[in-house]
Amino acid sequence: GYSSEEEGEACECGNIFMPDAVYCRKCGLKRPEDDLASPGAPPIWSWSRDRWGTWPGKAQEQKGFRFLDRDAPLGQSLGVWNVRRLACEGKREIQRLYMRDIYHTFIDGSSMTAQLLIYSATYISCFLCFAVLYLLISDACALGMDGKFVRAYYLSLQTMVTIGYGAPDPYYNDCWEGTILLTCQSLIAYFLNALVIGAVFVRLTRPQARANTILFSHKAVIQEIDGAHYLVFQVCEAKAHDLIQAHVTCYCIRHDRKGEQAYQAIPMRLQQPDDEHGGMLLLTLPSKVVHRIDNWSPLSPAFDAERRQR
Repeated sequence: GYSSEEEGEACECGNIFMPDAVYCRKCGLKRPEDDLASPGAPPIWSWSRDRWGTWPGKAQEQKGFRFLDRDAPLGQSLGVWNVRRLACEGKREIQRLYMRDIYHTFIDGSSMTAQLLIYSATYISCFLCFAVLYLLISDACALGMDGKFVRAYYLSLQTMVTIGYGAPDPYYNDCWEGTILLTCQSLIAYFLNALVIGAVFVRLTRPQARANTILFSHKAVIQEIDGAHYLVFQVCEAKAHDLIQAHVTCYCIRHDRKGEQAYQAIPMRLQQPDDEHGGMLLLTLPSKVVHRIDNWSPLSPAFDAERRQR
């Protein structure tokens, strides 16, 4: 049933697959794996590597693919999305966008260990650079270094972190070089301390870490009430200090067989808590989250049939 044409691979229904299509947008039939391996436009996402840098194996495929992991204790999520954005790799345009927000790129793109090493290396580099400058003005400012770099390094360290002062003449023998150097090092120390403290605070106070004790039901259930079907699951807070004004939003990730992309995230309306009022939750007690499966629900077969008619 499949033929190869100059403009692309053709489905048995006669429709031509788009270069990055996984399903036929006319009949919904899945494209053969051999055709998917043919050269074409790169997909905008693909399977992601796990925490150990390996691709999902047969055991994981048999267990079922998940967009969001549930590897934390009690079957909860670590907040790791199993998605890799291929369009963001090796593209100069994307890299330029990252460089326009270099602060958050640095915070989000490296581990805490790597950031601490970079901070330490930055401080030590400043100590060494100013130590060389102090050594150069030692004679003019009567600093008494005697050509020893270790003494200059101690003076640079004491000046930048303000742990004490060991200069023979605290007025630097009234030389203008010492005044300029001391002013520059003090200003750099202020800005560097503010940057490092702010970055570490942002990293340590991420909301993802606070969400570790918010527990969700291991499985959701579909309950029939008065002839209508509802998707129901529970959520609660494990800590004694409850979150204030907690909100909940649900999405359904499903195959989009009519479009060029393989998956699409569709918002789900909530009856409890009412999303028209912000989906507010009081997590002092376990709370139910209820979604009605009607014709407008992405979980309903009628929703899929209606989309095919569009």
